[in-house]
Amino acid sequence: MLNHLVYDKFTNHQYHDFDPQTGEYKVHSENSIFFELDGPYRAMILPSSKEEDKLLKKRYAVFDDDGSLAELKGFEVKRRGELQLIKIFQSQIFEKFLLGATLQECYAAVAQIADQWLDILCSKAETLSDNELVDLIAENRCMSNTLAEYAGQKSTSISTAKRLAEFLGNQMMKDKGLACKFIISAKPIGAPVTERAVPVAIFSAEENVKRTYLRRWLKDSSLVNFDLRSILDWEYYVERLGSVIQKLITIPAAMQRVPNPVPRIRHPDWLLRRVAGSVDKFKQNKVTDFFKMAKDGDDAGLQETQLVDIEDIASASSNGRKRLTVTERTFVRERTPQEESFEDVPLPNPSDDYSAWIQAMRPRWRKMRTAGSSSSSVVPSMFKSVRMRANYRWDILQLRESKTPGRFILWLSINSEIVSVPLRIPREFYIHLEKPDEQLFRTEYYSCTKVTRNLPTDAPCTNLYKTSVKEDVYQDIQEHFLDITNDPNVDSVYELQVYFVRVLLCNSFV
Repeated sequence: MLNHLVYDKFTNHQYHDFDPQTGEYKVHSENSIFFELDGPYRAMILPSSKEEDKLLKKRYAVFDDDGSLAELKGFEVKRRGELQLIKIFQSQIFEKFLLGATLQECYAAVAQIADQWLDILCSKAETLSDNELVDLIAENRCMSNTLAEYAGQKSTSISTAKRLAEFLGNQMMKDKGLACKFIISAKPIGAPVTERAVPVAIFSAEENVKRTYLRRWLKDSSLVNFDLRSILDWEYYVERLGSVIQKLITIPAAMQRVPNPVPRIRHPDWLLRRVAGSVDKFKQNKVTDFFKMAKDGDDAGLQETQLVDIEDIASASSNGRKRLTVTERTFVRERTPQEESFEDVPLPNPSDDYSAWIQAMRPRWRKMRTAGSSSSSVVPSMFKSVRMRANYRWDILQLRESKTPGRFILWLSINSEIVSVPLRIPREFYIHLEKPDEQLFRTEYYSCTKVTRNLPTDAPCTNLYKTSVKEDVYQDIQEHFLDITNDPNVDSVYELQVYFVRVLLCNSFV
């Protein structure tokens, strides 16, 4: 139906194609818009965000009717450098979502896999060899530039590269593409994760070399146990796995009113409050709970129910009695003979006669629309949305940052009504290159356009690119932008605004 309407209303019947042989234009109809439907599928798995009221985009797993995985997008199992532990865990649990006849049975099957991997970490992998353990938890990163070009920056990869250079030689500082394979240690206690990255290669070094450098890096001169398992930060890896379990299992289960299937993984504080509020019998009801939707099949005419005291509503619902509401109006229109007769007429096949199918469906659609309009609830005018008209006076009351990075709430006063407007402000900056190189940017994550601007201090503008990226995407691929800023082909980087702090570079640049 959508394709039919688009073709009917938006086809260009005067599309001109130039014929170089004749020098004339040929006119024909052109419409390149065509919508397709994927599926139907047996199941679709969507992860939840650990932050309140935030959605994760472009992450899903889709299964065909035969149980095979049709499409997988956005999960850690497809990312390079991710923990092998998490990749194996995700590849095992996806098919488990197809098990069970109820939600509880489904989550119980998935939770069984989660408990198995939690047991491995909580037992310090006593059933695995050191090589198997390293394969599961070691992270692999590749340095795109030399170590000297990352001067002043901090990351687990940079710390690993510096420590490799300490016991393998300073020639490591001069090479690009250095592969960094590291684990996270528990010491120094209280230090950030970037300072607790230990290269895996040290555990294969000579015993005296291993002891010297591990004591130096862990800042513990009294260290006597140099076993890999005694050095690892097991709580860090439990937290890494627990974060994935929250997104895929525990938070979705709580949203579907299923008790926590993996009790060892605690709900976030905001979810605990929401779960406690949903089961609290003393919680305050919403005003909209006092209104009842009119249903099809009610007697024609005006229906009025008995008015009761508002204090009696809670007791009436708790005793299982029908909730008494305020006056409801339901307007029922008598059906015409044509509408009574079409229900018994079989529908034509749209593939054989599309026009006849449209003609037969119109009275059915008309009935559905009429039924939908007559089933609207009686809501006071105080709950109706404000009509935003251009001739109203708009006053900005407040612009504040929300809990989600890059998103803000704009409060307006429109014709004496207070209105909140959600805003999404992307992070924008300009990158000037010495030589054109559009392959430096990853346009699948953000937009990048070559522009011309007046740069500060009258700097020449030859290869200036304007980059606009969503704040959440910027946070996810922040290391990519660090690599860009340290690329030798990057001459300078300009940014107009950082959150609410504006930096005026020059009048013509704004």
